[in-house]
Amino acid sequence: MLDGMHLSDVVFRFLSLCDIEEVKALCKLWFPLDYPNTWYNDVLSNPQFFSLAACHSNNIIGLIVAEIKEASRVNEEDSSLLDYGLIYNADVAYILALGVMEEYRRCGIASLLLDTFLRHLTAQEMKKVKVVYLHVLATNDKALRFYEKRNFRSIADNFSCHLFSGVPELFPSGGMVFIAVCLACKLVLQLQAKVFLHFLD
Repeated sequence: MLDGMHLSDVVFRFLSLCDIEEVKALCKLWFPLDYPNTWYNDVLSNPQFFSLAACHSNNIIGLIVAEIKEASRVNEEDSSLLDYGLIYNADVAYILALGVMEEYRRCGIASLLLDTFLRHLTAQEMKKVKVVYLHVLATNDKALRFYEKRNFRSIADNFSCHLFSGVPELFPSGGMVFIAVCLACKLVLQLQAKVFLHFLD
């Protein structure tokens, strides 16, 4: 944490399209995915997304982005993992991104972002949401520990297909690299990921 900054100095606010360039820069810094512009437009303007920023001195230092949707709209790979824990007419929450700038890590900001989202899901209008899930790279030990400490549980190793920026990039995952070609999207890279679930009461 930066000298002289306290958690009480952090302001939480919802993201908007005005934040698009700052959010793009942070996502490129934190995540190995090259999100298209349409993704940023959606998560910053579509009400089905919960997009919250943690700010210090008017700069975004952390964010969480999650999508709330009907369980029937979950992609095929994940739906097979979620079936046993869901009622078919339930909604699910999928955490797409949670990150904090390196110099602000280990001071509770990621926990506050996640806790704020989980509290949001307990509101009456969110009562159909029965499970929260996300993907974490199997090699990201810090993230794995973070979610396990917060009562998320790993339910499966999953290979998730993501489009990268035109140039082949190889990321070792557990000593292996997984590459596949997807008919819809040219070159893709499969990253070994753990799927985490958090059941809501």
